Amino acid sequence: MKKHLYHRLVTRRDFLAQGIITFGATMTLPSLFGRGLSAAALECGGDSQLSAMTPFMAFDMAGGAALPGNFLVGKEGGPEDLLASYDKLGWNPRESGSLNKDFGLPMSTKYSKLLQGILANSSAEARKNLRMGAICHSAQDDTSSNKLNAASLILQAGFRGAMVSNGIGIIDSLSGGNSSPVMSNIALKPTVVRSIIDVLGATNYGGAALAPLKLQQKKVLAESAKNINKLQALDYVDQVDGKELSDLAECAYEKSLGFLESAQGLDPRLDATTSAIYQLQQNSNPADSNSVAATLSMNTIKANSGPSTWTLGGCDYHDGTQATGDGKDLEMGIQMGRAIELAFRLKKPFFFQLLTDGGVDSSPETRNWRGDSGDKCMTVIGYYNPMSPPKMTRQQIGFYTDGQGAERSTLIGSEPALVGYAVLANYLNIHGKLSDFRTLAPGVFPQE
Repeated sequence: MKKHLYHRLVTRRDFLAQGIITFGATMTLPSLFGRGLSAAALECGGDSQLSAMTPFMAFDMAGGAALPGNFLVGKEGGPEDLLASYDKLGWNPRESGSLNKDFGLPMSTKYSKLLQGILANSSAEARKNLRMGAICHSAQDDTSSNKLNAASLILQAGFRGAMVSNGIGIIDSLSGGNSSPVMSNIALKPTVVRSIIDVLGATNYGGAALAPLKLQQKKVLAESAKNINKLQALDYVDQVDGKELSDLAECAYEKSLGFLESAQGLDPRLDATTSAIYQLQQNSNPADSNSVAATLSMNTIKANSGPSTWTLGGCDYHDGTQATGDGKDLEMGIQMGRAIELAFRLKKPFFFQLLTDGGVDSSPETRNWRGDSGDKCMTVIGYYNPMSPPKMTRQQIGFYTDGQGAERSTLIGSEPALVGYAVLANYLNIHGKLSDFRTLAPGVFPQE
C-alpha cells in the first residue's frame, strides 16, 4: 500500500507544519495567555488584551449530519482532487456549475441547504470576508462521547466573557453542547442557557439566593463586602503581589455593584442590530429557540460571554428521505448565516467550528439518507475577518478515499480529540500566538 505523508505525522512539529494551520494570519490581534494577578488586574480595569481575542462559537449538529453532502471533500490533493464517485455522498461535484467557491472550501451550489441558509441570512458584504476549511476524520456515530468540541480549549487560550466568563450553551454538559469537550474540566463548564432569562439571571447579584432581597438591601450587602475587603487588604498589602491583589479585589467588588440588577446589554430583544437579524420583538418568547440562538451569538460576538455552543438536535436524519436532512441542514445554515451577519454589522471578528458526531450515507445517486456512517464525518472551521478576506494555505486537512470515507490512518483521521486541537491551532494562528500551542496542549504530542 502506498505510504502517505500523513502516516508520519506523529509530533507536534509535524502537526503544525503539514497544513493543520489552515488560515494564514491576515490580522494580528494582541492576546494575553494566562490569568495571573497582573493580567487579571488589567482586565478588571477594562483595558485587558484578552478582550481582543476573537469570539468563538461551536455549531453542533447532534446525530451525525451529512456534512460531505454539503461541503466538497477530496483526496490527498485537496477538496478538488476528486474521488472516483460521490454517489453515496448525495451529489456529483463534476456537474457543470455544481461548486460554490466563495468561502475557499467548495460547497454544493445545487444541493446544499446549509449554503442556502447562509446565503439567505447574510449579506454579500459579510460573506466577502468569510473563509472556511475542512478537517476530514471519522467519529463514533450518534454519540456524545466524541471529543470534538474545542470551546474549552478556546477558553483556556484566553477568550473569556466580560460578564459570563466561561461561556454559554443550551445543553447541560461540560461542552454546553452534544459532543464532548476536548478538555473535560468542570471548572470550564459553560452556563446553561435555555432562555434569555437564564443569562440575565447568571449576571444578577447573588443569584437566586439573594432574589428575595430588595435592591436597597443588596446594595448594603455589596457595600459592606467592599468595606470588609479594604480592612483585610491591610494585612497583605505589603506582601509579594499584595498590592496587585488588593487592587484586583477592590476592582472586583466595585464591578459587583453593577450586577445589583441584571447586567445591561444581554437581552437580544433590546438590541436593535440583533433583533433585526433574528426577527425578534421586545415581547418575543424568551425561551423560543430563535431567542436563545440570538442570546448565544450576540453575547459571544460582543464578548459578554466566553465561547458558546449552539446545538441542533435530530441530525441523525437517515430516514430514507431527502426532506428531513434538507430541513435540518437549512436550519443550521440559517443560524450560521445570522451569526456571520451579526459579526459583520458589529464589526467584530468571528471564528466558528461546525461539528457533528458521525455521518450518513445515501442510496446510490440520491440524497435519500439511509444509514449511519462514522467514516463519512468531517469538521468545518470558519473565520470572518472584518478587515479583509483571510488568506488560506489550503482548504482541507486529512482526506477521503475513493471508498467515499475519511482515511483513518492520518494523524487526525481516527482521533476526534486531535480535531479539536487542530481547531485550537488555527485559532491561535489568527492571533499570531501559535507558540502558545505547546503550553495549552502539553503532552498531546510527546515526540518532538
